[in-house]
Amino acid sequence: LGRLTVSIEAKLHQLPTSVLAQLVRDYSVMHLRPDLLLGHLSKRLLSSSSAVAKLTPREVAMVGHAFAKLGEPSPLLWEKLVKYVGERTEDFELHDLSQVLWAMATVGQPLALRATVRLEDWKLRELNPSDVSRLHWGLARLLPKSPPPIDRGVKNRDGGGGSEGK
Repeated sequence: LGRLTVSIEAKLHQLPTSVLAQLVRDYSVMHLRPDLLLGHLSKRLLSSSSAVAKLTPREVAMVGHAFAKLGEPSPLLWEKLVKYVGERTEDFELHDLSQVLWAMATVGQPLALRATVRLEDWKLRELNPSDVSRLHWGLARLLPKSPPPIDRGVKNRDGGGGSEGK
């Protein structure tokens, strides 16, 4: 693995960003911290305003998940990832969305999800238990803590009206 890492690091400038994203994710899965690779990917993604926008939702999920798992502090990069996810939430497959939500919740990044995201039953059935857990935990951490307002016109379970006039 050491020789492979040296070979990769020697060619970092030649590798496409998508390959760098996959490599960072692969290293994070092995609980290895490739500092040179992380630094190079961060620098590349921050080099232009459109660098993150050129990534696919899957690549954004891989980068976010890897950076969160490795505890990589890069506030400017996280800001760009949060913006990407907030603007393109509906483009994510549920597996990738669960990873990126977990990552953002893990590092404490606030995220405004678009209201158009619908988690349909058939899509939820495609998730494995780890994805369901990440999705649940991420949403629980990222969504507002206060309950939605209660509609006073809704009938109670016993069939009676709301609390008005009592």
